[in-house]
Order: sequence, then structure tokens, then C-alpha cells
Amino acid sequence: MIRTALKGIAARRTRTVLTALSIVLGVAMIGGALTLSDTMRHAANSLTSSSYKGTDAVVSARTAFDTTENETATTPTVSAGLLAEVRALPQVGVAVGDLTNYDTKIVDAKGKVLGSGPYFGVGFDSRTPGATHLTPFRLKAGRYATEPDEVVIDAGTASSQHVGVGGKVRIRAHGPLQAFTVSGIATFGSVKSIGTATFAVFDLASAQKLFAESGRYDSILVAGKPGASAAGVRAELAKAVPQSVRVQTAQAQDRFTLDGLKQFISIIEIALLVFGGVAVFVGAFTISNTLSITVAQRSRELAMLRTVGATRRQVLGSVVLEALVVGVLASLVGLFAGVGLAVALSSILASIGLDLPQAGTVFAAHTVVASLAIGVVVTVLAGLAPGVRATRIAPVMALREGAAAPGTGEVVRASRGAKVTGALALGLLLAGMFATGLGIGARFMLIGPGCVLLFIGVALLSRRIAAPLASVLGWPARRLGGSAGALARGNAMRNPARTSSTAAALMIGVALVVFVAIIAQGLKQSTTGTLERQIRADYVVASTDAQAPLDRAAGRSAASAAGVTSTSSIAQDAVKAFGQTVAVNGVQPSTIASDYRYQWSSGSDSGLASLDGNGAIVDEAFATDHRLRLGSPFAVTTSSSEQLRLVVRGIDVPPKWGALGLGPITLSDRAFAKAFPGARDRLTFVKVAGGRHLAAERSIADSLAGFPDATVSTPAAFAKKQMSWVSQMLAIFYVLLGLTVIISLLGIVNTLVLSVIERTRELGMLRAIGMTRRQVRRMIRHEAVITALMGACLGIAVGTFLAVLVTSALRGQGLQFALPLGSLVAFVVVAVVAGVLAAVLPARRAARMDPLASLSYE
Repeated sequence: MIRTALKGIAARRTRTVLTALSIVLGVAMIGGALTLSDTMRHAANSLTSSSYKGTDAVVSARTAFDTTENETATTPTVSAGLLAEVRALPQVGVAVGDLTNYDTKIVDAKGKVLGSGPYFGVGFDSRTPGATHLTPFRLKAGRYATEPDEVVIDAGTASSQHVGVGGKVRIRAHGPLQAFTVSGIATFGSVKSIGTATFAVFDLASAQKLFAESGRYDSILVAGKPGASAAGVRAELAKAVPQSVRVQTAQAQDRFTLDGLKQFISIIEIALLVFGGVAVFVGAFTISNTLSITVAQRSRELAMLRTVGATRRQVLGSVVLEALVVGVLASLVGLFAGVGLAVALSSILASIGLDLPQAGTVFAAHTVVASLAIGVVVTVLAGLAPGVRATRIAPVMALREGAAAPGTGEVVRASRGAKVTGALALGLLLAGMFATGLGIGARFMLIGPGCVLLFIGVALLSRRIAAPLASVLGWPARRLGGSAGALARGNAMRNPARTSSTAAALMIGVALVVFVAIIAQGLKQSTTGTLERQIRADYVVASTDAQAPLDRAAGRSAASAAGVTSTSSIAQDAVKAFGQTVAVNGVQPSTIASDYRYQWSSGSDSGLASLDGNGAIVDEAFATDHRLRLGSPFAVTTSSSEQLRLVVRGIDVPPKWGALGLGPITLSDRAFAKAFPGARDRLTFVKVAGGRHLAAERSIADSLAGFPDATVSTPAAFAKKQMSWVSQMLAIFYVLLGLTVIISLLGIVNTLVLSVIERTRELGMLRAIGMTRRQVRRMIRHEAVITALMGACLGIAVGTFLAVLVTSALRGQGLQFALPLGSLVAFVVVAVVAGVLAAVLPARRAARMDPLASLSYE
């Protein structure tokens, strides 16, 4: 039986290759995801090693909470006088002051900010002997900056802008643009690329002026003397420094926020693996369907084997062995294809602004094991059902001609299976979305299997409805395709199990795409409409990066523009309140109500004046969680451990999906400036004389010429920009889910090729009675389109159902259900095109059949 199975694989090379391609693509996705994530993680680890390897200790100001978790939080500094005390300690070999700014942007000749962050500006004391061991930067050319107008820039920026040592660059750090001379070009340790990040390294004294930190350091970097242990150096420092500062390892202090990069890489890895799992799942449908058709076509052959003595177990083993061999070969090919796919995925991520650091491709052993195991196991499992079906073929089948169509018993079993899996799927989905007291992890543990069971249930149910659905979807083919279209419609209805199984693979990809599109559309409508209604101002000045803070000087420049009658800025920082780190806003009480519409639960616009002093506005959720009402006192703690005692003067009900990114606590600008002197603006509202008009917008834009990272826009444009990340995420989802569509195409190709083989005599008869080659090709194309449309319709229905469940679960959070009709139409068009493409090979093969040879085919 083993020899028979292997000979069968070799004899049916086209079918074997097409079957294998499905699992090749799925395994490639898994392997590519693991390879890419390992590569990115290796780069992040290299960055960590380069950044912190030579530093035994970091002395920095003690903070009340981790300021790296909030982009708007300011970190307290230490006095430059502390450096002398640190250097005087016996075990300290080298100690230098450090300044690290996260808003230092290099600007090209057209005024565009280079990169998309992070933007590192560093003050480096190159004059101190041994200081180069405490910095991650490695000079490729030139020298470190020593003069106020000099800078060292990253090699990526130097290459992209064709700037060498002695060239000029423009940089905005604190205030308007300034010109600098490039004294050197450097890399971040041994990392080849730092992705979308940029860095600019200044002389330490110059950086203190540039970052408005005269006489202050962000931290002091320390290396011990030869022979001194890092732990010993830290212990000595901890005893000597004041209580207002703390001593940490360089990695724990994480001045380059590399832990955040690693967390982001983990998120990307999970997302890629999920999509890889979807691709393998779709491939399993294709493999199972192909083997099912093969078993049906080989019924006489298998029955003959039973007649000559083969047992049911041997027949099952033969089919499973075929699946195993295909799985092993396909997984090996997919494993190495995954390396190429990892490079392609990296390029795709870079094209949408997610270019991450790189330090060489990593092809790890666990990638090999996981990819091969998943590919082989999934293929074998997919072959079990056809294998079991093969054991049920009676020896008497050897006396019959043609392939046996599925019996009523099989359809009944499929219907029963659909009911069971559907009930289980619905139960898991409802529990995962609506059950109370569950964490995010627990919800995903219910929702994930629920979705898998839902797809399987719909695939089983589609066998029952495939014939009438094919009849409806095939009506245009019958009307427009003539006799060829009518035959195609009849062929699709003749074997509904096969048609539905083929369409099921496409259904999964379409369902996921539709689900994502509906949620994205609902999120956009839930956010942009409310945001436009919130903003009363004519224009909004904000950072080009939708969520990034803005230099406060930009708001002052906008206020001086011709035609501007008033401005109102919102500043942001962070505090610790009731044990949690939250954002806090600073507003101008006299002007904010004319530019921003509060929805008061308690309080009013007229009460904004009471914000002076210790007054605060809190949002409704914050007030409810902590049982606050008008007049309630509460306390918050700044990052420098200063306690602010506040009193609730108003309770606001902000939109559930607030795109402004405001915090739950709002103070007056005076109280805010006193507590957070180094804070930056979130945005600035602008009103102009005579209402919104082009001349005023140009005037404001001209006033911001020195701030290339600032932009002026109308409230509608600002709202759209705030939601631009949704479009970016959609682009990623569409690209990744596109792979499942390709696998589905292979399934349609497979089914049509096998169908053509099965109907060889039938096609020969049609050709003999006058059907032309062109009509044969048209018939096959119509069959493919009907199948693809069935998959699209089922996918749209399932995707919409899942979106309804999610929006219902999140209705209390303000998420709307919105159908993107244009996208749905586009998905149907794509399905039709996919069907036409899938029919190319089978149609050509069918049209080339010799009528006489076909009539004698058995």
C-alpha cells in the first residue's frame, strides 16, 4: 500500500503540486512571521547591548511612576553639581552627564521631518576620557561635536540625504529650526539600520542650552574602575547620593526606551502568527477538499484494492500517507520560502512607516521545528476525513463507472455537524464578548476557537444551501454566457458538496477582510463625527504625527499670524492618581469653551473660571470609578513626587472613542505650568477673523515655517488625520489576508483541474456535438466565478455577523456599526476577478482535450 500511495503521488504530479502549494504558502507565512520577529528581536537586543553594555550604573532623579509609559510625561532632571560628587567615589572610574531628548528632528531641504520616530537628541561629553565606552554611538566618519553649531547624525540619514562630514543639516529641538554642521556620522552600535528612528548627537554643554536644561542633566552615566563589580559600584552610589535620586542599571533605566520597542515587536509577532495560522487553516480546507475529490475519483481503484484483499486500515493509511508525504515536502519548501517572505513583509512594513531596526536575518531552530510541525500536522489532519471516507467505499464500486457523488447520508451528517459546531461557536463567541469579569487573554481564548468553529460550521452548512445559492449566483452566467453559462450553472449545482467546500476556503479570507473593514468603518464614524462636533475653532495646530506632542512655541507663533483673533492651547503631562498613571491636561479657562465643546454631566462653561487654583475638571468615567462629584477633593502626584491637592469643579462626558487623546483630569494653564514647567502642548485651537478661509490658513501655515513638525488643518481634516492609523492598519490586514485569497485561488484551481479530469468523457462528448474550445473555456470560467461568488457571499455574511457581535459588545463604548458599501462591492469584484484567474489553467487544459481520446477515457 505504501508503494501504491507513492506511485499515485508521482502519477498525479499536477494535483500534487497544486495541493502542496496551499500548505507551502501557509507554512511560509508561519516561517516568515517567526523569522521576521526573530530578526527584529535580535536587532532590539543588539540595540540594548550597544546602548547599555558599558554602563555599570545610571544616576537619575527619582520619579513617582515610570515616565517611559506615557509619551507626554516629563522626567525630572538632576543638578550638574551632582556629577562631581559621583566622580569622587572610590569605585567610580568614568562618570559623565547625559541629556536625551525625544523630540529632536532632522529636517530635509523641503522642510519635511526625516523618519517617523523615535527622534533622539543626545548631549555627549566627548572631552571626558573614557566617555566613548558609555555611549552606544560608533563613529563611521569624522569626530564628535565640540562646538555649539556642530552635530553627529545617524548613518541612515546621512546616506538618504547625501550629507557628509562638513555638510549642513537643519534640526529642530527646542524652538524653531537651527542649522548645524555635520562633524561626524555614526551608527547605533553594530545595528545596520535603526528603522524610522533618527539621532543627532551634540556636545553636552551645547545640548544643555539647546534643550533648555542649563545646569541640569537627565542622568549621570557611570562605569566602575578596572576590577570593580557593577553591583559594587551601584551599591556605593546608592549609599552616597541623596534620597531624591536613584541608582539603576542602564537597562532598567532604559533611556532609549528599548523595552517599548521589544513590546511592539512582540505585538507584531503575534499578529503575523495569527495571520499565518489563518493561512494554514485555509490551506487545510483546500487540502481536505482536494483529497476528498481524489478519493471520489479513485473510488473504483480503492474498491479494487479492497477486492484483492486490502483492509480498511490499509486504505486509510494509504490516503493519510499521501497527505503526510505532501505535507513534509510542502513544509520543507514553505520553510525556506518563509525566509523570502520575511524580507517581503519587512519591506511592506517599511512602506507603511513601520521600518524597524535590523541587524541581519535570524533563522532560528525553533522556526524550523514549528514550521515543519504545523505544516505536517495540519496536512495529515486535513487528510483524515477523506481517508475515513475512503474506507467506506464498498468493493462493489469496482464494477461501476464514474465517480460517486456524495450520498444523502453524507449531507445529513454534514447538516448535523453544522448544527453542533454552530451551537458551540455561538456559545464561545457570546461568552468571549459579553461575559463579565474576564480578562483580555481569557476572552481571546474563547473568541479564537469560536471563530474557527464558526467557519467550520458554515462550511458544513453550505453543503445544504450550495445548490440553491449556486442557482441564484449562476443566473447571470445562464443569461449572459449562453449554453456554456447554463452548463456552468448546472455543474456548480450538480455537486454542491464540492462547490461549497471549494468556496469555504475563500469564505474565510473574505469574512476576515469584511469584519476588519466594518469595524474600521464604525471606528472612523464613531470618532470623526464626534470630534468635528467637539471642536468649535476654525483651525487646529498639531503635530504631523497625530499623537505626538508639540513645542509650545509653535502655538505662540500661530497666535501672531495675520487674521488670528484668538488661540487656545491644550498642554499635557502625566500624574499618578488613585494608583494609576493618567494623562492630565492644561487649558486656558477664558478661551477653551469657545474652541472646544464640553458635554457637562455636572458643571458648565461658566464654571470654567473656577479652575484657577486647585480646581479640576474630570471625565465621567474617572469620577465614577473613584466616586467623585462636584466639590470632591482628591490628590495626584507628579513624576517629581510633588503632590497636588485638587477639587472637582466639573464633570465632562467625552466621546467614548475620543481621538484627541486627552487625559481624564484638566487643570487651568496657570496651575498646570506651575506643576509641569517643562510640559509640551498637545494641540492649539485657532480662531480667525471672518471665519475659515484660505488666506487665513496660509497665514497660519507661514507662521509655522520654523516648526516643520507642526501643521494647520480644519477640524474635519484634523479628525481624518487622527484616524489615519486605521487606514494604515487596514492596509496591513489586507496585504496579509491577501495570502489567504491566493491559497483560496489554488483551491479553486485544484478543484477545477480535478473536475476537468473527472469529466473528461463528458467534455469529449460536448466537443463531439459541436461545443467550441472557446465555449469550453467560457464554461470553466463561469464555474470558477460562481464558486468564487459563493465564497464571497458566505464570507460577507459571516464577516458581517462577527462585526455585529463585536459592535453589540462595544455599543456601550460608543462603537457604531457601519457597512462600508464601497468596500463590500470591491470585495465582490475581487472575488470575480479571482475566479477568472483561477480558471485560466483548468480552462486551457479542458479546451485542449482531444474529443476522440476523451470519449475513450476511463
